[in-house]
Amino acid sequence: MQGVLQGLRELNVSMTIQQLKSVATPEIINKVNALRSQHGTEDLRKVISTLADDLEKRIDAVSASTPSTAPLARSMKTLNILMELYFSL
Repeated sequence: MQGVLQGLRELNVSMTIQQLKSVATPEIINKVNALRSQHGTEDLRKVISTLADDLEKRIDAVSASTPSTAPLARSMKTLNILMELYFSL
C-alpha cells in the first residue's frame, strides 16, 4: 500500500512540474521536484506562502499608482488570509 501511495505522490509531483514548466521559475520547479522525497506538506506550504506574499507585495505596489487595481489587491490579501487559515488547520 505504501508503494502505491508513493507512486501516486510521484505522479502528482510529475504532473505538477509539467504544468509549472511554462509558468514558474526554475527555483519553484526545483522546490516542487524536491517534494518527491519528502513526507508531509510543510515545504510546499512554505513555497505557496512565499509566492503569495511576493505577489501581494507586487500587487500593492501596482495598486498604489493604479487605483483601479484596488479590488485585485483586496482579493490577494483575502486569499493570503484564507490560505494561512487553511494551512493552520
